[in-house]
Order: sequence, then structure tokens, then C-alpha cells
Amino acid sequence: MNLLVTSINAKVPLLQTLKEAMLCFNPTMKLFGADSNESILGHYFVDNFWHMPRLEELTCKEVIAYCQTHKIGYIVPTRDEDVLFFATHQEELATKGIRCFVSNLPSIMLCYDKLAFANSNASRYLIETTKTLKTLTCERVVVKERFGSGSKLLLLNATQEEASLYAKKLSQPIFQPFIQGTEYSIDSYITQEGMCIGSVCRVREKSDSG
Repeated sequence: MNLLVTSINAKVPLLQTLKEAMLCFNPTMKLFGADSNESILGHYFVDNFWHMPRLEELTCKEVIAYCQTHKIGYIVPTRDEDVLFFATHQEELATKGIRCFVSNLPSIMLCYDKLAFANSNASRYLIETTKTLKTLTCERVVVKERFGSGSKLLLLNATQEEASLYAKKLSQPIFQPFIQGTEYSIDSYITQEGMCIGSVCRVREKSDSG
């Protein structure tokens, strides 16, 4: 059975690591990559590319049909919205022999809600997150949507006045202190027993800021 990775964009280290693991697991497996944008770097680091419809246009039936046609038995979603989509449909996909590497839906919903996650006991190293701008004492702030991808309609390094005006454009804005520095994304892989078996670190060089 082959493996499909969604929203591959420029996630080259992740794709290369998966290819190495597949060679050890089953050398005959093929790596499929999917994205709604054809003009991406990851296109050149997979065996087959699927120009996948945007999630709002995609159905579980279409996913099943594509996987059955290309003998795909495993799916690795890599974007917040993708994870939520496949967690919602993972039981239906499992009935067709397609396994999604996602957590249970309640855990994913907690991570999808940035404000709820910040107020949870998930970690003691969380960035202060609030719905009320005046509770932040810093001069420069970040404004983003409460739900969904971290870079969705993002405004970086704004003054409090700029942030207040920009927030009116968002459906559910939240505010965080702006922290200058290099941003890293770390993809970690956890077994069903809760053991971390590996991590892939990459620098976040581009954000789709507002």
C-alpha cells in the first residue's frame, strides 16, 4: 500500500524523511503528495502528485476513490484544516482500509482553537493569547484568527492601534505579543502508546500575513 501526504507545499525535509522510512518498511511503496497549488517545491520530491481540490470542495468519497485507484493505504495530513478534515472522516476511511495518521477529534479540536489551547494545561511554555487587546502590555502585537491555520489572515509586528483596526476585519480575532526571532515548525510522530518516535524540524521562512 502507498502513502499520501497532504498540503506538501515546501515540506521537503518531511517528505525526504518519510521516503527513508518507507524504504525500510517496504521498498515497493510509493510516496504521493497532494496540494491545491501545483506550483510548489514539494511537487518535485514525491513519486506522484495529486492536484487536490480545496477542502471546501473536497468530499470523503473523492478521497476514497483516489486512494483506491492508486492503492493508497495511509494518509499523513500536514495542515491544521487537513488534520481536522481527515479526523472527521477517519472512521469512514478506515472501513475502506485507509488509515489516517491523526489524533482523536476532541484533541484536534482543542489544538484548532488557539485560544482554548493557550488556556489549557497542555504546556507551560505557551504564548499569552487573549481576545482583549488591552490586556497585553507589550507595544508590538500579533493579530490572527482564533480558529484554523496559524498564518490565516495574520498581521505581524503591529502597534496596538494597528492591531485594533485590523481586528475588525476578522471574524474571531485573538492577540498575542510579537516576539522577534526565527520561527521553527516541528513535526513529531507519536505512537498510540504516547511514545515519540521521531521529529522533523524546519524553519518557517514565509507566513501569509495580512
